[in-house]
Amino acid sequence: MPIMKKVVASGGKAMLADHVLPEVSPAEIQVRVLYSTISAGTELGILTASANNSGAQFNLGYQAVGRIEVCGADMARDFAPGEIVACYGAPYVFHARSLNVPRHLTAKVPQSLANDSASLCQTAFCGLGTIALHGFRCGCLSLGETAAVIGLGVLGNLVAQAAAAAGCRVAACDTIDTRRHAACECGITACASLEELRALVMDGSSGHGADTVYLAVNKADDSLVTDAISLLRDRGRMVIVGTTAASLPRESMFNKEASIIVSRAGGPGRYDEQYEAAGHDYPYAHARWTEGRNLEEYVRLLAQGRMRIAPLVTDVVPVSGAGHVYDDIRDNPARHIGVVMDWSREP
Repeated sequence: MPIMKKVVASGGKAMLADHVLPEVSPAEIQVRVLYSTISAGTELGILTASANNSGAQFNLGYQAVGRIEVCGADMARDFAPGEIVACYGAPYVFHARSLNVPRHLTAKVPQSLANDSASLCQTAFCGLGTIALHGFRCGCLSLGETAAVIGLGVLGNLVAQAAAAAGCRVAACDTIDTRRHAACECGITACASLEELRALVMDGSSGHGADTVYLAVNKADDSLVTDAISLLRDRGRMVIVGTTAASLPRESMFNKEASIIVSRAGGPGRYDEQYEAAGHDYPYAHARWTEGRNLEEYVRLLAQGRMRIAPLVTDVVPVSGAGHVYDDIRDNPARHIGVVMDWSREP
């Protein structure tokens, strides 16, 4: 079995390690990775956890784009070597030179994206895009309703873009200048404080408040959650997306009779081995937007220009620099928004 390279967390640090690539099973395709994107919130959390597990290695990452090299017997009817695919979902997808990926964790990439390296970098945000689409759907918004997004890292930005693409009124905030500027380049109205966000929300909703507030920050204290709930209309919804840890103030929720939803990754099918590994799909009529269908939809929106990723790409780094880039993301979060690893030149 060939030995490749992958990026792992060990002892609180990111480093390159050997990756023994197993044979392709009938229900998998083997993908030669071209680009993979760092999900800062999740991966910095894994790095921190690895510091307490001396000697252990943990794979980093969960989203990539690459070229099919081998198709398993059951996959050859739908896929062909040479095709470009987006891939999402640990433990099958991580930062590595090559991956074996099951059917529902892949989506074909159209030629309009596949022929351009910059577009492929943007396609490698497919995991965060899938999570953002499922998070947006959890808010149950429809055309003309008001969405407020707190936190404009990549995930919060993409949630805001999804809401805008669906015809919602969108306002967002973040304290970091670079994130606000990127959001504005993506067509999102962004401000620096909750007070400004409140004014935008009330102005856009005739004083009623947001139909849904999306909380997309790494950690939320009681005051932030209380302020977020106060932005809601009566009987509005708050959706917690990403790695946000939050305690819920009962009094604020009671006063609004607010619904709180914790969005789980990319949608129905996530963490279900029968769906992910075995390839058994959920009935279309009963699970319209599985994680696989959300992944395909992200690629479609990107190809149509309805998801703007270019303003979010702050770094494209060689794989050899993986160890240093994580340190810099942790130490200088305002400098980095979207960080992509370039595997296309790796031997």
